[in-house]
Amino acid sequence: MLEGGSSCTVADLLAEPGLGLALVTPAVDLRRQVRWVQTTELVDPSPYLRPDELVCTVGTSLHTDRAVRDFVAAVAGRAAALCFGLGDVHEALPGSLAEACRLAGLPLLTLPYGVAFLAVADVVERLRGQASEAQSLGRLIDLVQTGLARPESLHDALTARGLDPSRLVVAAWPPGSAALLTGPLVGGVAAETVERTVTISASVGAVLGIARSAGLRCGYADPAPLAELGSALATADLALAAAATGGAPCGPDDVASFALLLESVPRERLRPFLARVIEPLVVAGAHASPTYLDTLRCFLEHDLSVGRTAKAQFLHPNTVRHRLALIKEVTGRDPFVTGDLLALAVAVHAHDRERRR
Repeated sequence: MLEGGSSCTVADLLAEPGLGLALVTPAVDLRRQVRWVQTTELVDPSPYLRPDELVCTVGTSLHTDRAVRDFVAAVAGRAAALCFGLGDVHEALPGSLAEACRLAGLPLLTLPYGVAFLAVADVVERLRGQASEAQSLGRLIDLVQTGLARPESLHDALTARGLDPSRLVVAAWPPGSAALLTGPLVGGVAAETVERTVTISASVGAVLGIARSAGLRCGYADPAPLAELGSALATADLALAAAATGGAPCGPDDVASFALLLESVPRERLRPFLARVIEPLVVAGAHASPTYLDTLRCFLEHDLSVGRTAKAQFLHPNTVRHRLALIKEVTGRDPFVTGDLLALAVAVHAHDRERRR
């Protein structure tokens, strides 16, 4: 048995196709960690249970409602879940077992006849081993990204999986995704870091296929050599931030955008733009309809077209020009000068980001 925090979850076991486990009790926490499997036929197995075990039984002693209640009470305080094997003693669940587990908040799973509890234990050990490996690799990746370890320290782990260190595809996923990715990611590695899951593989196509089939957010970088792992991780992280859940994965082309760059700028750095640009503009245009800020935003959204801005705001083009001139006067930034226009765009973005908080 593996020690430490590495584990699989009840959800991981339910997702394992070879076991055929089924969940009986809805609305329970399936993120509970399973550290090991304990088989028992005692009505009170509590002296022999350790925390976070999957307790397995065929119900030899569970022939009365009282025995069922006592058994669940003994198990619920320590077990991650209860697994009931069907067919050996009971063809169906004892009548009160599901209700007792529901009241106790204990996940109840059924195992079909012909599948041994040992098979469940083998899966738990395999998943825990994979989780431990993913966490160890994740700690090393964090050290590489912070500059406390060299990328070459990952060389042996990657080549052991058949990966070519001169061409690696780094992808970032939501935290806790390693268990879902390890199986489909043939010839790659999955690592759990502090803030996200990282995969390193040989093919962008494989990453895209897994992201779409699993419905997970994903950001990826262009293939890069091991020496450039830190840069690839940074790109993948930016792409992950841009990706929508269940949507298309995001890559380097998606993160090369002005809007995403601004999203990554700390709010403190943007406060001068609010104070020196937005606040005077709001005061000056408070009684105008639409406001000067609305006109500026519309002008930016319509690619600096006076005509399209006028049409969108039901204004005469000369009125839009007059407003843009007032914006220059109030803020000291000319919307028709590139540097000033960028400052105005940053200010509008900062204002809109504050409104979304």
